[in-house]
This record gives sequence, structure tokens and C-alpha cells, in this order.
Amino acid sequence: MSGFDPGADVLDLRSMLSVANVQLNGSFAALSNYLTVTDQGSDAVISFDPTGHGGGNPIAVLQCLGNVVTGLNTLIVHGAIQIA
Repeated sequence: MSGFDPGADVLDLRSMLSVANVQLNGSFAALSNYLTVTDQGSDAVISFDPTGHGGGNPIAVLQCLGNVVTGLNTLIVHGAIQIA
């Protein structure tokens, strides 16, 4: 995904979480069990594991944001993830 700005853009995960039957009840506390953010060169890769064991498969690549989006908490703090 090119041009993503964590201060202005939002990753809407509601449909994906619903299809995977992941019930977070609007709480970000357990989200790290399902979603991980890792650096891959200059990019930030967001992966999802519907079983809640971490890791999983990539669902988004935030191009050129590897040094900006350093973890899941960065997206949460900036309000860049929607789960409810």
C-alpha cells in the first residue's frame, strides 16, 4: 500500500475480523494475538493469524513506512486501525 499515512489513514479490519470470527468487542488489548507488524526492508508488513497465535499471513504492506510504523502500538496510538 503506497501513500498510507498513519496519522490520517485508517486500516479498517472489521470485515476481516468478522469473517474470521474474531471477537475483540472493540478492545485493542487482544489484537496483538492476531495482528503483527514487522519490518521488511523499508516497508512495514502487517500479518494476520485468525487462530490468535501470532504471525500469520501478510494482509498489507505499508511501503516505505518500516521506520515509521514500528509495531502494532504505533497504529493503535495514531488511530490508524478500526476494529469496531
